[in-house]
Amino acid sequence: MDVFFLISGFVILISADNRTAWSFTVSRIVRLYPAYWFCAIVIFIFATFWPVESYNVSMVDFMLNMTMLHTWFGSPHVSTVFWTLVIELQFYFLVFFIIKANLRNHLNVILAVWLALSVASDYLAFPSWVKVIIISGWCHYFIAGSLFYLIRKQGVSLYKMSVLLGSGSPWLLVCFT
Repeated sequence: MDVFFLISGFVILISADNRTAWSFTVSRIVRLYPAYWFCAIVIFIFATFWPVESYNVSMVDFMLNMTMLHTWFGSPHVSTVFWTLVIELQFYFLVFFIIKANLRNHLNVILAVWLALSVASDYLAFPSWVKVIIISGWCHYFIAGSLFYLIRKQGVSLYKMSVLLGSGSPWLLVCFT
């Protein structure tokens, strides 16, 4: 999954290039939700008619899953393989906010602050909702992928390489050796 989130950090910023916040949102919804809904519906139907003991998703849980925000309400995944999509959606929210607030030109700083918050959350008593917002535990992959995007777009700099190294990305060694 590490590579998936790293690639996502790179590709999602490419898909956000020259788009409005709403255009970006529509492109993500159209790309993600139809396939997700189809798979979730099929899995839920099969689990309903051919139940297995470990499957415990109610109709309310299923409906919450359709939003892809179900974990925020404490509902289980229709299928555990969907856990990455919830994390991915959180990254989309962040990108939406960056576009909407017209902060694209400040991505270098945003990524460094995001990484610093993530590291701090590992050592300080941050509330759990803060850890959710900063995607603690996974954000360093998105940050590394986003830095690769910035390097591709703007070129290499000592600052970008330092933040990339701070993200702990093993891909740094692969890409720059």
